[in-house]
Amino acid sequence: MQKLKILVIGQHIEAVYERFAALDGERFAMTILQGYTDESTYESFSKRVMQYSEEKEYVIVYTIQSNEPWKDIDAQTLQFLRSRGKQVLVLQVGQASISSSQQEQWATEQIEYVHVETIDSLNAFVHQLGERQIQFAKLEEVKEEVEKSIRRHVGIAFAVGFTPIPFADGPILLANQAKMLSKAMQRYELGSLTRQIQTIVGALGLGQVVSQFGRYAVSQVAKLIPGVGTVAGGVINGAVASAITTALGLTISELSYRVKREMILDPDVSKKELIDRIFTKQEAKRLFDQYLKKEQQS
Repeated sequence: MQKLKILVIGQHIEAVYERFAALDGERFAMTILQGYTDESTYESFSKRVMQYSEEKEYVIVYTIQSNEPWKDIDAQTLQFLRSRGKQVLVLQVGQASISSSQQEQWATEQIEYVHVETIDSLNAFVHQLGERQIQFAKLEEVKEEVEKSIRRHVGIAFAVGFTPIPFADGPILLANQAKMLSKAMQRYELGSLTRQIQTIVGALGLGQVVSQFGRYAVSQVAKLIPGVGTVAGGVINGAVASAITTALGLTISELSYRVKREMILDPDVSKKELIDRIFTKQEAKRLFDQYLKKEQQS
Protein backbone atom coordinates (compact mmCIF):
# COMPACT_ATOMS: atom_id res chain seq x y z
CA MET A 1 0.00 0.00 0.00
CA GLN A 2 1.29 3.44 -0.91
CA LYS A 3 2.24 5.50 2.12
CA LEU A 4 0.41 8.70 2.95
CA LYS A 5 2.98 11.49 2.83
CA ILE A 6 2.41 14.08 5.55
CA LEU A 7 4.35 17.33 5.89
CA VAL A 8 3.88 18.98 9.30
CA ILE A 9 4.77 22.67 9.45
CA GLY A 10 3.59 25.90 11.08
CA GLN A 11 3.94 27.23 14.60
CA HIS A 12 6.35 25.18 16.69
CA ILE A 13 4.53 22.57 18.83
CA GLU A 14 6.91 19.92 20.15
CA ALA A 15 4.22 17.68 21.64
CA VAL A 16 2.34 17.56 18.34
CA TYR A 17 5.55 16.75 16.45
CA GLU A 18 6.23 13.85 18.82
CA ARG A 19 2.78 12.41 18.25
CA PHE A 20 3.08 12.63 14.48
CA ALA A 21 6.55 11.07 14.59
CA ALA A 22 5.16 8.09 16.52
CA LEU A 23 2.69 7.16 13.79
CA ASP A 24 2.83 3.83 11.99
CA GLY A 25 5.80 4.01 9.64
CA GLU A 26 4.33 1.38 7.34
CA ARG A 27 1.33 3.57 6.56
CA PHE A 28 2.70 7.09 6.86
CA ALA A 29 5.77 8.79 5.41
CA MET A 30 6.35 11.68 7.79
CA THR A 31 8.28 14.87 7.16
CA ILE A 32 8.32 17.26 10.11
CA LEU A 33 9.65 20.69 9.29
CA GLN A 34 10.68 22.46 12.49
CA GLY A 35 8.13 25.25 12.89
CA TYR A 36 8.88 28.84 13.72
CA THR A 37 8.79 30.07 17.33
CA ASP A 38 8.66 33.81 16.60
CA GLU A 39 9.42 36.28 13.83
CA SER A 40 13.17 35.89 14.35
CA THR A 41 13.01 32.23 13.27
CA TYR A 42 10.47 32.71 10.51
CA GLU A 43 12.97 33.57 7.76
CA SER A 44 14.78 30.24 7.98
CA PHE A 45 11.44 28.48 8.36
CA SER A 46 10.03 30.11 5.21
CA LYS A 47 13.07 29.04 3.17
CA ARG A 48 12.47 25.41 4.12
CA VAL A 49 8.76 25.77 3.35
CA MET A 50 9.68 27.01 -0.13
CA GLN A 51 11.92 23.98 -0.61
CA TYR A 52 9.22 21.49 0.35
CA SER A 53 6.58 23.28 -1.70
CA GLU A 54 8.22 21.74 -4.77
CA GLU A 55 7.59 18.21 -3.48
CA LYS A 56 4.50 16.39 -4.73
CA GLU A 57 1.79 14.29 -3.05
CA TYR A 58 2.21 15.75 0.44
CA VAL A 59 -0.75 16.41 2.70
CA ILE A 60 0.34 19.57 4.51
CA VAL A 61 -0.73 19.91 8.14
CA TYR A 62 -0.27 23.49 9.33
CA THR A 63 -0.11 23.60 13.13
CA ILE A 64 -1.21 26.41 15.46
CA GLN A 65 -0.45 26.70 19.17
CA SER A 66 -3.33 26.35 21.62
CA ASN A 67 -5.25 29.64 21.88
CA GLU A 68 -2.72 31.30 19.55
CA PRO A 69 -4.07 33.86 17.06
CA TRP A 70 -3.77 33.45 13.31
CA LYS A 71 -0.86 35.72 12.38
CA ASP A 72 0.04 37.57 9.22
CA ILE A 73 3.05 35.31 8.69
CA ASP A 74 0.77 32.27 8.94
CA ALA A 75 -1.56 33.78 6.36
CA GLN A 76 1.37 34.52 4.04
CA THR A 77 2.66 30.95 4.32
CA LEU A 78 -0.78 29.49 3.69
CA GLN A 79 -1.31 31.75 0.68
CA PHE A 80 2.06 30.68 -0.73
CA LEU A 81 1.25 26.98 -0.35
CA ARG A 82 -2.19 27.37 -1.91
CA SER A 83 -0.66 29.26 -4.84
CA ARG A 84 1.41 26.11 -5.43
CA GLY A 85 -1.75 24.02 -5.54
CA LYS A 86 -1.08 22.29 -2.22
CA GLN A 87 -3.76 20.68 -0.09
CA VAL A 88 -3.50 22.25 3.37
CA LEU A 89 -5.19 21.34 6.63
CA VAL A 90 -4.93 23.81 9.52
CA LEU A 91 -4.66 21.96 12.85
CA GLN A 92 -5.03 23.46 16.32
CA VAL A 93 -4.63 21.33 19.44
CA GLY A 94 -5.95 22.66 22.74
CA GLN A 95 -8.01 25.79 23.12
CA ALA A 96 -9.48 27.06 19.84
CA SER A 97 -8.81 30.62 18.68
CA ILE A 98 -9.87 30.77 15.03
CA SER A 99 -12.94 32.91 14.38
CA SER A 100 -15.98 31.50 12.61
CA SER A 101 -15.57 34.07 9.83
CA GLN A 102 -12.00 32.86 9.21
CA GLN A 103 -13.19 29.25 9.15
CA GLU A 104 -15.91 30.16 6.62
CA GLN A 105 -13.35 31.89 4.41
CA TRP A 106 -11.08 28.84 4.50
CA ALA A 107 -14.03 26.60 3.64
CA THR A 108 -14.66 28.58 0.44
CA GLU A 109 -10.98 28.09 -0.42
CA GLN A 110 -11.18 24.34 0.32
CA ILE A 111 -8.89 24.69 3.34
CA GLU A 112 -9.96 22.56 6.28
CA TYR A 113 -9.66 23.73 9.88
CA VAL A 114 -9.47 20.97 12.48
CA HIS A 115 -9.57 21.56 16.22
CA VAL A 116 -8.82 18.73 18.65
CA GLU A 117 -8.80 19.44 22.36
CA THR A 118 -6.22 16.93 23.56
CA ILE A 119 -3.00 15.40 22.29
CA ASP A 120 -4.48 11.95 22.94
CA SER A 121 -7.16 12.55 20.32
CA LEU A 122 -4.56 13.56 17.73
CA ASN A 123 -3.43 10.04 16.85
CA ALA A 124 -6.96 8.88 16.03
CA PHE A 125 -7.54 11.98 13.93
CA VAL A 126 -4.42 11.48 11.82
CA HIS A 127 -5.30 7.85 11.16
CA GLN A 128 -8.71 9.04 9.98
CA LEU A 129 -6.87 11.52 7.79
CA GLY A 130 -5.05 8.60 6.17
CA GLU A 131 -8.25 6.75 5.37
CA ARG A 132 -9.76 9.91 3.96
CA GLN A 133 -6.80 10.52 1.67
CA ILE A 134 -7.33 7.10 0.13
CA GLN A 135 -10.89 8.15 -0.72
CA PHE A 136 -9.62 11.45 -2.14
CA ALA A 137 -7.15 9.57 -4.35
CA LYS A 138 -9.96 7.40 -5.71
CA LEU A 139 -12.10 10.48 -6.33
CA GLU A 140 -9.28 12.07 -8.34
CA GLU A 141 -9.14 8.91 -10.47
CA VAL A 142 -12.89 9.12 -11.08
CA LYS A 143 -12.62 12.76 -12.12
CA GLU A 144 -9.84 11.92 -14.55
CA GLU A 145 -11.89 9.07 -16.05
CA VAL A 146 -14.96 11.28 -16.42
CA GLU A 147 -12.96 13.97 -18.20
CA LYS A 148 -11.55 11.37 -20.60
CA SER A 149 -15.11 10.20 -21.29
CA ILE A 150 -16.13 13.78 -22.02
CA ARG A 151 -13.31 14.11 -24.55
CA ARG A 152 -14.43 10.91 -26.27
CA HIS A 153 -17.96 12.25 -26.62
CA VAL A 154 -16.57 15.50 -27.98
CA GLY A 155 -15.44 13.51 -31.03
CA ILE A 156 -19.06 12.56 -31.64
CA ALA A 157 -20.22 16.15 -31.20
CA PHE A 158 -17.58 17.30 -33.69
CA ALA A 159 -18.83 14.80 -36.30
CA VAL A 160 -22.33 16.25 -35.91
CA GLY A 161 -20.94 19.51 -37.25
CA PHE A 162 -20.40 17.95 -40.68
CA THR A 163 -24.11 17.15 -41.29
CA PRO A 164 -24.91 19.10 -44.50
CA ILE A 165 -28.43 19.97 -43.32
CA PRO A 166 -29.01 23.47 -41.92
CA PHE A 167 -29.99 23.61 -38.25
CA ALA A 168 -30.41 19.80 -38.09
CA ASP A 169 -27.69 19.14 -35.57
CA GLY A 170 -29.17 20.84 -32.48
CA PRO A 171 -31.27 17.88 -31.25
CA ILE A 172 -28.46 15.40 -31.96
CA LEU A 173 -25.97 17.55 -30.07
CA LEU A 174 -28.30 17.85 -27.08
CA ALA A 175 -28.90 14.09 -27.06
CA ASN A 176 -25.17 13.50 -27.10
CA GLN A 177 -24.70 15.86 -24.17
CA ALA A 178 -27.42 14.09 -22.19
CA LYS A 179 -25.68 10.75 -22.72
CA MET A 180 -22.35 12.22 -21.62
CA LEU A 181 -23.81 13.76 -18.47
CA SER A 182 -25.57 10.52 -17.61
CA LYS A 183 -22.27 8.66 -17.74
CA ALA A 184 -20.59 11.30 -15.61
CA MET A 185 -23.25 10.98 -12.92
CA GLN A 186 -22.86 7.20 -12.82
CA ARG A 187 -19.13 7.41 -12.14
CA TYR A 188 -19.59 9.90 -9.30
CA GLU A 189 -22.34 7.72 -7.77
CA LEU A 190 -24.58 10.69 -7.11
CA GLY A 191 -27.73 9.13 -8.53
CA SER A 192 -30.06 11.04 -10.82
CA LEU A 193 -29.43 14.76 -11.08
CA THR A 194 -31.76 15.30 -14.02
CA ARG A 195 -33.53 18.24 -12.39
CA GLN A 196 -30.28 20.03 -11.53
CA ILE A 197 -28.82 19.40 -14.98
CA GLN A 198 -31.93 20.66 -16.76
CA THR A 199 -31.94 23.77 -14.59
CA ILE A 200 -28.28 24.46 -15.35
CA VAL A 201 -28.62 23.87 -19.09
CA GLY A 202 -31.62 26.23 -19.11
CA ALA A 203 -29.72 28.83 -17.12
CA LEU A 204 -26.79 28.65 -19.54
CA GLY A 205 -29.08 29.27 -22.52
CA LEU A 206 -27.56 26.96 -25.08
CA GLY A 207 -28.93 28.99 -27.99
CA GLN A 208 -27.34 32.14 -26.63
CA VAL A 209 -24.04 30.35 -26.13
CA VAL A 210 -24.03 29.14 -29.72
CA SER A 211 -24.85 32.62 -31.00
CA GLN A 212 -21.71 33.94 -29.33
CA PHE A 213 -19.80 32.25 -32.14
CA GLY A 214 -20.47 34.30 -35.25
CA ARG A 215 -18.87 31.56 -37.32
CA TYR A 216 -21.73 29.20 -36.44
CA ALA A 217 -24.23 31.30 -38.38
CA VAL A 218 -21.78 31.52 -41.28
CA SER A 219 -21.47 27.74 -41.40
CA GLN A 220 -25.26 27.28 -41.49
CA VAL A 221 -25.62 29.75 -44.35
CA ALA A 222 -22.85 28.00 -46.27
CA LYS A 223 -24.70 24.69 -45.98
CA LEU A 224 -27.76 26.18 -47.69
CA ILE A 225 -25.86 26.37 -50.98
CA PRO A 226 -25.45 22.83 -52.39
CA GLY A 227 -21.83 21.85 -52.98
CA VAL A 228 -20.45 25.13 -51.66
CA GLY A 229 -18.83 25.59 -48.29
CA THR A 230 -19.89 22.22 -46.87
CA VAL A 231 -16.45 21.26 -45.56
CA ALA A 232 -15.58 24.72 -44.29
CA GLY A 233 -18.99 25.03 -42.69
CA GLY A 234 -18.60 21.61 -41.12
CA VAL A 235 -15.27 22.50 -39.56
CA ILE A 236 -16.61 25.70 -38.03
CA ASN A 237 -19.82 24.14 -36.79
CA GLY A 238 -17.92 21.16 -35.40
CA ALA A 239 -15.66 23.44 -33.40
CA VAL A 240 -18.73 25.03 -31.84
CA ALA A 241 -20.21 21.63 -30.99
CA SER A 242 -16.93 20.49 -29.45
CA ALA A 243 -16.52 23.62 -27.34
CA ILE A 244 -20.07 23.52 -26.00
CA THR A 245 -20.03 19.80 -25.25
CA THR A 246 -16.66 19.96 -23.50
CA ALA A 247 -17.51 23.04 -21.45
CA LEU A 248 -20.86 21.64 -20.33
CA GLY A 249 -19.40 18.26 -19.45
CA LEU A 250 -16.50 19.72 -17.47
CA THR A 251 -18.89 22.02 -15.62
CA ILE A 252 -21.10 19.15 -14.43
CA SER A 253 -18.03 17.05 -13.63
CA GLU A 254 -16.49 19.79 -11.47
CA LEU A 255 -19.71 20.38 -9.54
CA SER A 256 -20.15 16.62 -8.99
CA TYR A 257 -16.53 16.37 -7.81
CA ARG A 258 -17.15 19.11 -5.25
CA VAL A 259 -20.23 17.31 -3.91
CA LYS A 260 -18.32 14.04 -3.49
CA ARG A 261 -15.39 15.83 -1.85
CA GLU A 262 -17.68 17.40 0.73
CA MET A 263 -19.25 13.99 1.38
CA ILE A 264 -15.79 12.58 2.16
CA LEU A 265 -15.02 15.47 4.51
CA ASP A 266 -18.34 15.06 6.30
CA PRO A 267 -19.90 11.57 5.87
CA ASP A 268 -22.99 12.64 7.83
CA VAL A 269 -23.87 15.57 5.58
CA SER A 270 -27.10 15.44 3.57
CA LYS A 271 -26.37 14.70 -0.09
CA LYS A 272 -29.50 16.54 -1.18
CA GLU A 273 -28.51 19.67 0.76
CA LEU A 274 -25.01 19.51 -0.71
CA ILE A 275 -26.30 19.16 -4.26
CA ASP A 276 -28.71 22.06 -3.82
CA ARG A 277 -25.94 24.22 -2.34
CA ILE A 278 -23.23 23.38 -4.87
CA PHE A 279 -25.25 23.00 -8.09
CA THR A 280 -26.18 26.68 -8.37
CA LYS A 281 -26.97 28.50 -11.60
CA GLN A 282 -24.42 31.21 -10.81
CA GLU A 283 -21.50 28.84 -10.23
CA ALA A 284 -22.47 26.67 -13.20
CA LYS A 285 -22.51 29.76 -15.44
CA ARG A 286 -19.12 30.89 -14.11
CA LEU A 287 -17.53 27.49 -14.67
CA PHE A 288 -19.12 27.05 -18.10
CA ASP A 289 -17.86 30.44 -19.28
CA GLN A 290 -14.41 29.60 -17.94
CA TYR A 291 -14.23 26.23 -19.70
CA LEU A 292 -15.78 27.59 -22.90
CA LYS A 293 -13.16 30.33 -23.09
CA LYS A 294 -10.38 27.76 -22.71
CA GLU A 295 -11.88 25.63 -25.48
CA GLN A 296 -12.09 28.66 -27.77
CA GLN A 297 -8.43 29.40 -27.17
CA SER A 298 -7.22 25.82 -27.64
